Amino acid sequence: MKLKLLYVIERRAKDRKYFYFRIGVDGEGRGGTLVPLPGTPGTRDFGERYEQLLAEHKAKVLQVKRGHDAPGTLGWVMQKFCAQENATTSPWSKLEPTTQAVYRRHFDWLRENFGDMLLAAFDKALVRRIRDLRKAHPSVANMTVDKIGQLWAWAEELPTSFCLALIRRGRWHRCRS
Repeated sequence: MKLKLLYVIERRAKDRKYFYFRIGVDGEGRGGTLVPLPGTPGTRDFGERYEQLLAEHKAKVLQVKRGHDAPGTLGWVMQKFCAQENATTSPWSKLEPTTQAVYRRHFDWLRENFGDMLLAAFDKALVRRIRDLRKAHPSVANMTVDKIGQLWAWAEELPTSFCLALIRRGRWHRCRS
């Protein structure tokens, strides 16, 4: 039975298995830095090092090297959300210009700071961290969290072809078929 751990890559060389922790990937799950893990899965050394790397790099693990608009990133989802070709499916087209300007300020900040991260990397801890970065202005912090939730909800309804980049990493299982 093969054990599958998040971000762990198995390589074979010289009749031996080597395990690596992958940090940073492109929009399709390739690339990144490989950090060697001691021993094999199930051993104490392996488990301790894996947990340590996971805690240190969780936010960076799903960071994309191709930029803000690589498929599956937060920037890509924002771009699709605001695109004119989605006039019938996007709630963006139904918003007043003043509301769009408010949303765009939040989207610009998110794109600048987190646009190169895969949407699948956003969990409760990361969203809390984003909220805390903007805690000087609580209403701005709350609105930023609301916009992330709104993007998630909208992206879940995208056709399957748009969701593929998110599904490839095995983290986004809520996308409709």
